[in-house]
Amino acid sequence: GGMPAPYATYADYYGRRRVSVAEPISAADEPELPRLLISKEAASRLWAGAAGGSDFGQDRTKAESGAPVSRALGSRATIRLQSVIEGRDGSNVAGVLRGSDPKLRDQAVVYTAHYDAFGVGADGRIYPGAADNALGTAMMLGAAEALAKSSTRPRRSIIFLSVTGEEYGLLGAEYWTGHPQWPLDKIVADLNFDGIGTETYGPVKQVVAFGREYSDLGGVFEQVVVAAGDTVIED
Repeated sequence: GGMPAPYATYADYYGRRRVSVAEPISAADEPELPRLLISKEAASRLWAGAAGGSDFGQDRTKAESGAPVSRALGSRATIRLQSVIEGRDGSNVAGVLRGSDPKLRDQAVVYTAHYDAFGVGADGRIYPGAADNALGTAMMLGAAEALAKSSTRPRRSIIFLSVTGEEYGLLGAEYWTGHPQWPLDKIVADLNFDGIGTETYGPVKQVVAFGREYSDLGGVFEQVVVAAGDTVIED
């Protein structure tokens, strides 16, 4: 069937590095069995070289209509897989501001932001991640600075947690919840800052809040945004 993006986009995506939370790496580790994805141009050449010179476009149209299509191409291919498996250390960075209320200070509100970006691509291109997510990290640090300098301490404790590995599947956040430095049942909320970056170069006028419908924080958020003269929008 038709793919939603050009072949070159898929080739770039599947050629990137993959990252997962560390397990002991063994020389016996095998990459998963490959799926072969070829461009329409390559398929057309294969079909044209088959006995009788088949037309890939016609066969594709038949297949997309649901008609059975099977073709012996008479070609042989040699495919060589090359994988590099490496271990790397990454870190979450956490700080805490103790609450002022003796009864509530054992509870914590967590402010999170991921500080990783894609980094350096295989072609050497650097992805600095200014909007995603230096922007969100700066917002979290700004809140930490303001609360630390404030003459009024929050009643609950505040955890500032800068996580890594977000771009590869929320790995730093997953690791922290599996190895928490604060009892999870004493965490009352998490406010996560992730910059979409559409307003990086101008005053913020619109704000998206993922998950605001899942708790009463959504109502508080909407009141604050309206009070600041901004607008709440959907993703």
